[in-house]
Amino acid sequence: MNTSVSTTEKVVSLLGWPTTTISIQWTKNDNEPKEDPATLHNSFELSSPDTVIFFVPGNPGLVQFYVPMLLAMMQRLGPGFAAFGASHAGHGVTNDSNEWELGDNMADETIDNQQQNHEQQGDTSISWTMEGQVLHKMAFIDHILQSLVFQHSSTLQQPFIIFISHSIGSYLTQQLLLLRPDVLLETQLLIQLMPFTRMNAPLRTQLVLDLIAKEFPKRTAIRMLQQFSRVMARLPEPTVDAILLRHGNMTDAHARSVASKLVRNASFAGNFLELGSREIRQVPRHLETSSLRYINAYAPIAMLLAKNDHWAPQESLTNDIKLLQKQDILPENVDTHYNAALKHDFVSYSGQSDVVVDFCVEQIGIHCNYPARAKL
Repeated sequence: MNTSVSTTEKVVSLLGWPTTTISIQWTKNDNEPKEDPATLHNSFELSSPDTVIFFVPGNPGLVQFYVPMLLAMMQRLGPGFAAFGASHAGHGVTNDSNEWELGDNMADETIDNQQQNHEQQGDTSISWTMEGQVLHKMAFIDHILQSLVFQHSSTLQQPFIIFISHSIGSYLTQQLLLLRPDVLLETQLLIQLMPFTRMNAPLRTQLVLDLIAKEFPKRTAIRMLQQFSRVMARLPEPTVDAILLRHGNMTDAHARSVASKLVRNASFAGNFLELGSREIRQVPRHLETSSLRYINAYAPIAMLLAKNDHWAPQESLTNDIKLLQKQDILPENVDTHYNAALKHDFVSYSGQSDVVVDFCVEQIGIHCNYPARAKL
């Protein structure tokens, strides 16, 4: 029977916040899609996955930026894999009011129980804090795993898990696995793309960031960014696209289409800078070796590092990790791969996602003993 990859994007409620979710799964071509009210996503005749890939995005926190990359990855890996991702709470192209789909998942016990811990819809302890974003990803992962059991109750075994994360998403993923040993036990591999897991900016940059993170400058920056978003919202979309291409150097057309909606959403600006200020204050200045050692005792870690990371220069991170490995502080199977041609925001540039897909597929083949398909 012929199979193909199906991509579903849906806005649902997670812990009271509208959240864009994506699922990329292998489907059978001879079945019509049908709506399944018990799941986050539209239900098809899906192949039962042996391995589930969870993707945690970096800033600005929108999973839509990564859809072409994840789709290409799934096509290379073949049936047996399914990929899921969720945007950060409060980081979306829709407003935080009622301009989003509530989703049928609200009857789900896991979502309801966790939501009872928060006093009201849109609780900023979820969107504005690192801890809240970790809880938000936990809720998403739990629900997806429960949905898969419902869809494939007669065939699905407990699937293996692979985490792929970008930038600050790598820090969130590490914190999640420290809090959820049950998830860590099922995890086969962590792939960290340009991980922002330490704050090590050059002195001048760090001083500016520290200043912005203070309350009064932060409020001023939020007002300025929100006003910028309102101005952009008045411009025709082709004009915004041209600005992003010329002044933002965004050569990838898909990335520009996502960004053009994002820069016109004023509510995003406040959530983004509120969370960003906490990232500046909370991300450690040095590598958390204890976290890496603990996680690596259960799952190998592969890092792809790029050159132009101004907040946490990654060429030095490669050297730091190798030195820590020589000193037996970190194990040898924390693999680092440095590519000076890659940019930290690789999804914004044509062709750079292909390099990342190659890396991820190669690492999955090495660590998960799975033969990947050739490029389509």
